[in-house]
Amino acid sequence: DLDEAISLHQSALDLRPTGHSDRSDSLHSLALCFSDRYDKQGAIADLEEAITLGRAALALRSPGHS
Repeated sequence: DLDEAISLHQSALDLRPTGHSDRSDSLHSLALCFSDRYDKQGAIADLEEAITLGRAALALRSPGHS
């Protein structure tokens, strides 16, 4: 269930505050969940959230890290 996955990934993200070394991974995982839900349900808000979270995850990566 995507709603449950989003809830669980949001809880995991809450445990990784700004500055945590794995926060980028949590943001990326949550972004993928929103992207999957967009693919299944077509809600633009889910796509926008996936993009926002993905950008936030990328912003935390070291320069040159992909």
